[in-house]
This record gives sequence, structure tokens and C-alpha cells, in this order.
Amino acid sequence: MINRIRQQIRVKINCNFTSFFRLFVLLGLIHGTIGCSQKKADGKASEKMIICSGSETMKKLSESWSKAYKIQKQNISVEVYGGGSGIGLSSLIHGDVDMANSSRKITPEEIQYAKEHFDKEPQDIVVAYDAVVIYVHKSNPIDELSLGELAEIFGKEGEITKWAQIDTAGFRDEEIMVINRQPNSGTYQTFKNVVLGTKAAFRTITYEKQTAQEVVEMVSRDSLAIGYSGIAFANEGVKILKISRTRDDEALDPIVELSKSGLSMYPISRPLYIYTLGKPEKHIQKYINWILSKSGQRLVKEQGYVPIGQLD
Repeated sequence: MINRIRQQIRVKINCNFTSFFRLFVLLGLIHGTIGCSQKKADGKASEKMIICSGSETMKKLSESWSKAYKIQKQNISVEVYGGGSGIGLSSLIHGDVDMANSSRKITPEEIQYAKEHFDKEPQDIVVAYDAVVIYVHKSNPIDELSLGELAEIFGKEGEITKWAQIDTAGFRDEEIMVINRQPNSGTYQTFKNVVLGTKAAFRTITYEKQTAQEVVEMVSRDSLAIGYSGIAFANEGVKILKISRTRDDEALDPIVELSKSGLSMYPISRPLYIYTLGKPEKHIQKYINWILSKSGQRLVKEQGYVPIGQLD
């Protein structure tokens, strides 16, 4: 198996960013495979490793699961990599990882690839819920926007390019600094589908960031900035806006909706998934079961997301 993985690495050397990430994971797999094939001095099998990659939104949460599970299950190690939902799902359907974290649904094309190459269909498990929230600088006087206004700010054909078009009293004639995620991000896909529509495009002049945290940090440094990310990434330098479906509807605060243990009314909410390639192996299924248990779901709440069920 190790020789097969090494051969794959030689083939992948000249590939694009997605393949480079998968190459990095493959190198980890070689190390993990060697470790798993050895035995300790007392004759007991060494620890098993689960390789997980994908959503940057879920990375911090996934790392907290990994750490807590390692403490409880000493013979199982969970290695967590980010890269974005698209990269995680690509790595999964190419057979390079055991699990993929994703903040979007897998596409029909990705499912078909897995079926054709492995004769297996990816399985999805909803492990938490999240809100994609709109961040502005803490000094920004605006408190709410509608989905239509967001489309005018972020969309290619949008006509809102200056904050004064929304709040003439709070701003001079200054351009809005629009911060976007990269297309491999599940958050990017969710925002695009809900706000712009599946066939619409983003504004050409945007600042693209790889991670959710980078978006929020950039917004916190510029009073004219606006960006979107998961609700768990807020810091003291930003403000979260209330969002309404139309200007005539009530604008909803995602933090308030979160406190109600649900985000169904908030316009840009979504489930967070773990994907496996077909039926997971026994030790992977046990890990997933633990994530879905009250112990795993308490960490969901602690990290700022919504658990899938009642904890009490």
C-alpha cells in the first residue's frame, strides 16, 4: 500500500492547488500507515488514525472533537486538515482521506465520480448547524441589511458601491471594501446561492480570503469593509448585522436566533456535514457516533454553533 501511495505522489507533483493539498494529506497517510502497521513492544497494535480534511468553518470545531476524543480513546488519533469544503470532498472522492468536513452539500458530479472510481456513494451526516453572518467594522453605524442590498453590494451587477448609498448621514463618498471567500469554500457557495442566486456572479473587485478567520480579521482592520463568515468567528473589532429577506421584513439577529437553539428563521443558515466514502469502517463509525452524542454536541455549542438536538 505504501508503494502505491508513493506512486500516487509522483503522479500528483505537477497538479493544481487541490492536488497539492491532497499530496500533503497523502504524505501524512504514509506516516500514519507505517505507524498503524507496526506493533508496540508489548505486542498490542499501535493507534489507528482517521484522516479528515475540508471546511475551514468546521476546522476549529473538528479539532476540538479530535482532541476530546483522543483523551477518551487513547488508541485512535484523528488528524484534521482544512483547505475548504471543495478540497475536503475532492480528497474524499479520490480516496485520500477517511472523512470530509463540508459546509455545503456534495454535488451530483462529485457523487458520480465516487461511484465510477470506487463503486461507493458518499454518505452525509449532519453534525451541527451554522449561520453565515455579515460582518462590518465595529464603528459602522449600519445595523441591518436585506438580502437584496447584500446582492447589490456583492453582486457583479450590483449598484451599491458606496456606504453613503445606504446611510447618507454616517458616511462620506467612500467605496465599500468587499471581502469574499474563495470558490473552494462551502461558505462561498452558501452565500452565493442564497444571496446572489446560483447563476449570478460576484463583483469582480473583491478581496478573496482563504479562511473564515482571515475575512473577519480583515473587516476588523478597515472601517469601510464588509465580509461574511460563520457565526463562530466574531471578534471585538467587528459587528454582526441583522439580516432580512426583504426591506419590508423584520431583520433577524443571528445571535438571538442562535440563543433560541435554532436558526431556521435566519435567512442564511445551513447544516454542517461530515462525509464518508460509503459505509465507514467500525472505528470511524464509533467516532461519528461520539460526535453525535451529547459529549460531542456540547463541543458544538461551546464553539458557537447550534447542536443537532437537545443537550439537557
